[in-house]
Amino acid sequence: MQEEEKRNAVLNHGKSHDGKFFYAVRNTGIFCRPSRASKTPPEKTQIF
Repeated sequence: MQEEEKRNAVLNHGKSHDGKFFYAVRNTGIFCRPSRASKTPPEKTQIF
């Protein structure tokens, strides 16, 4: 899965991508599923 596809899934809260990857905020240690309704992550957010 390409980084751009992952970022789009996060921005669009794509439930179909849950379980395929997650994203995290390094300084808080919070991990989120793509479907999680949250603030838009910064461009530097790592998507695993």
